[in-house]
Amino acid sequence: MSIVPPYLKPGDSVALIAPSRFMDMQKLKPFEEWVNSHGWKLVVSPNLGLQDGQLGGNDDQRLNDIRWALENPNVKAVFAARGGYGLIRLYSKLQELEFSKHPKWWVGFSDFTVMHALLFQQGVSSLHAPMAMQIGANVESNQNFTQLAQVLKGSKHGLGFAERNTFVNKKAKIWGGNLSMIYALLASGHKPEINGCVLFLEELDEYLYHFDRMISALDANGIFEKISAVTVGSIIDMHDNEVPFGKNAKQILMDVCNKHNKPIIWDLNVGHDLKNEPLKLGFDCIFEDSELIQRGA
Repeated sequence: MSIVPPYLKPGDSVALIAPSRFMDMQKLKPFEEWVNSHGWKLVVSPNLGLQDGQLGGNDDQRLNDIRWALENPNVKAVFAARGGYGLIRLYSKLQELEFSKHPKWWVGFSDFTVMHALLFQQGVSSLHAPMAMQIGANVESNQNFTQLAQVLKGSKHGLGFAERNTFVNKKAKIWGGNLSMIYALLASGHKPEINGCVLFLEELDEYLYHFDRMISALDANGIFEKISAVTVGSIIDMHDNEVPFGKNAKQILMDVCNKHNKPIIWDLNVGHDLKNEPLKLGFDCIFEDSELIQRGA
């Protein structure tokens, strides 16, 4: 059974870290105002605002900020400032941290898939959701954060999907995130215990041949044999070569799922597109005709 961190109450502290790309401190105010509007208190990590090339500080500094957030007893949720790149560099050290001893909500997506995978490995639910610097970017972003606040407070949340499928009236945990990061995790020796889980995938800005390469690598690692179904978020801004690859992303996924007789749930509003609804990973979900339901408190 997964460990579900406590939902947030007024007066709880929310931590902000930059474990991947650096944080522009000039853009902190909208997120701080959002945190305050819900009665929470924002605390920033000791190294937030540092920059080492593209990264939010060197590897030790970013790792120390994750450790600081984990061990701070007042912090009930930890937000990534932004995505980018950097967490896979910390993978071996992050495996040494005991997330299950200090359960709290870790919030982010994209590069943050590394964190979600490690939390899942230790049996802790986490939130695949927008990151701090995205608030206020557009109308959809504000809607995403409204939904996120409700989920953090323990409300039930339903995510609609585009097509009816055969995976209805089922209950399963969701594992996954950004396909490129899952591919990198497997190359790093990550061995997820996902028998019977639903695999969630989203992706951005990849060539179709590389998308196929990553899906084939997941297949070679036995991922599609172990899972019960695949649910797909946004897969956008895909590229092809002058000589076309011959299949689009949907066809590539359909081929591997048909091979293993696995149903697909299409088009959740989760991922890099404008609509990016919160999705609890490592958490029991109920699949109905046209909605994925995640209960709250």
